[in-house]
Amino acid sequence: MATFNGDTSFTLTDSQTGCDEEKVIDIPVVDNTEFRAQLISRIEEVTSTIIQQICSDRLPQISYSLVHNYTSMETEIVEENYFPDCASNVDSYLLEEATQVEEEPTQNGVQSGKKTVSNFARRKGKDKFALMMTVMAAAHRLLITNTTVTRRSLYYDLKNENTLNLAPEQRCVDQAVNHVANLLNCAPWELNLVPTLKGLAAGELQLMLTDNRVVDCKVPGGALIPLMASNVVSVRTRAKMVLVVEKDAVFQKLLEDDCPSFLKCILVTGKGYPDVATRMLVKLLSEKMELPVYAIVDADPFGVDIMCVYR
Repeated sequence: MATFNGDTSFTLTDSQTGCDEEKVIDIPVVDNTEFRAQLISRIEEVTSTIIQQICSDRLPQISYSLVHNYTSMETEIVEENYFPDCASNVDSYLLEEATQVEEEPTQNGVQSGKKTVSNFARRKGKDKFALMMTVMAAAHRLLITNTTVTRRSLYYDLKNENTLNLAPEQRCVDQAVNHVANLLNCAPWELNLVPTLKGLAAGELQLMLTDNRVVDCKVPGGALIPLMASNVVSVRTRAKMVLVVEKDAVFQKLLEDDCPSFLKCILVTGKGYPDVATRMLVKLLSEKMELPVYAIVDADPFGVDIMCVYR
């Protein structure tokens, strides 16, 4: 195993270093009604454009700039040993002839960036285009009702005779959500299609949620980390630091040895590559609670990559 120190730098006061000193921060609840209305409007504008293309006897296409590219942020790799070069043939479904990447024209001598075009006329663009429209329709319904579903649930909803071929694997849905987010210029989780939570936290940490539920991380085995973006309104802790652990097996072993009490720390694991909720929690504890963050990962390229994702 290799241990890496995070790059958070600050000086603790005497009161902060005390074992019994509790830190509390309140997170204001953000009213996202206006933002949801804007996203709903964008989806309807895109849909209207596509309908106009079809009514003009043109095969529909949509284009968007990769200005807010959250794709790498949202890539969830559950397996601890994942080799991109050995990926399945779904990659060809996602990439081969499904998408065109064009250089946007320069403005005042400055290159604007790259534009992605999803074209229904291309051989493998049809399925990608249809899946993106399906994701947008689901997001439109969720935004109107202000509810959320997991991407896993959406993936299983597509397992019917009409949409069976649109998403051969879960990653197809994940990629489609990212593409739609880029198209609508928002973060993927703002579509109310959230990834399945998998991160765990253990130690002297309490999270108060918007529905007044309390997540107590002192429960045996650790507590499931909730989505931080809009659910958490208050955080309490007596810990002195955060210890991020790559693997769930190591996390559970440290819990058996009562590591959180011995080191006065908050144990966190993303079970391999961390999901968004786990990364948001680590960021909050580092920046808002001003706790130093350390990571224990495998001494191999994948372990270092996981550490860099947290960093």
